[in-house]
Amino acid sequence: MSQAGLTRFIDSERKLLRLIFIFFTLISGVQYLQYFIAYNSSYPFPWKYNLGITFGTFYTYFLLVPVFFKLSQKLRKRLTTNWQLVLAHLFLGLVVSFIHLLLVQVLEWAQVYRFSEATFSQSYRWKLARWLHLEMLLYTVLVTARYGVGSLSWKKAAAGVSIAEVQKETQFLSTVKVKTGSETRYVAIDQVRWIEAYDNYIKCFMNEGFVVVRSTLSGIEKGLDPEGFQRIHRSCIVALREVDLIRGNGSNYEVILKDGNTLKLSRTYKSALEEKMSASVQD
Repeated sequence: MSQAGLTRFIDSERKLLRLIFIFFTLISGVQYLQYFIAYNSSYPFPWKYNLGITFGTFYTYFLLVPVFFKLSQKLRKRLTTNWQLVLAHLFLGLVVSFIHLLLVQVLEWAQVYRFSEATFSQSYRWKLARWLHLEMLLYTVLVTARYGVGSLSWKKAAAGVSIAEVQKETQFLSTVKVKTGSETRYVAIDQVRWIEAYDNYIKCFMNEGFVVVRSTLSGIEKGLDPEGFQRIHRSCIVALREVDLIRGNGSNYEVILKDGNTLKLSRTYKSALEEKMSASVQD
């Protein structure tokens, strides 16, 4: 699946992390239950130790991942070819895994190993040998889900051309086809100011009125240039060139267009919109 396809499926990094959190909780719960069934029948169940190991192991990893996602975003701006991006991600995954296993080892040492003859370094090396490859596999899955298979390709970009420039060559919609009876009209995308869902149709608003197109909002979003348009609500997409300001009080947000029109902004898409608007100002 392409990066754009995965991005549309996940919608935002926040949703991805929420899914990871739920998934990790379920895994931890199942593992904790297995420990309880296996050990409680023979001797008193060490619930504090197992609670820390099962839930602590997954949650400490989960808390580290967003930090390195943000770091990798900064690296993407400096890299020029896909193979550099792949190597950078692998290196970040290695760092994440080393730090995570160190945190887990500190937790275990405080509860168990400090009472044994094994030194901290010996037990840590044992943990690296046993778990490092699995940690790397987990990080690779998370990165692939976040950035998409396309951005992790080993294929080199053209000489002297950055990844961002290569991605811009992707073909996006230039017109929207509007059928009225036996007539077909084509509206240029650069005339569309915002798009709203309308049952099984969409409304494309322009300077003069709007046109109704037989498509879904998700369907039209697939063909729009992400650098020019951004979904701001489950039922609305806006052209970034039309956005004047973002207004809100922490629970309700609005997008104010340059002509004064107001569109509802979902908190889910607020950070993505702000990031794109900041990037456009810097450019």
